[in-house]
Amino acid sequence: MADEVSEVIVQFKRPPSVVFGLESDQSLNPNVLSMCLQPDEGAHLRFEVKVPGQGMAMRSEDMEFHYDDAFGEQAIADAYERLLQDAL
Repeated sequence: MADEVSEVIVQFKRPPSVVFGLESDQSLNPNVLSMCLQPDEGAHLRFEVKVPGQGMAMRSEDMEFHYDDAFGEQAIADAYERLLQDAL
């Protein structure tokens, strides 16, 4: 059965021109910001980085943050639990 997921994805535009030339077999991928709302709250950022060295090789890298991984038991409560806590 498919899982229900709420997520907002922002794909940034590619730059109109590349200041420094890329290697012939490479293209520049767009940066992507993904905000996961439910069920696994967190954020992901995929962006292009230059590989160290004299060439202009680029590759995509990911940065991730998940509330469950960072805070464990203190992670975000579900909507009804927050509502009951606010009411009390």
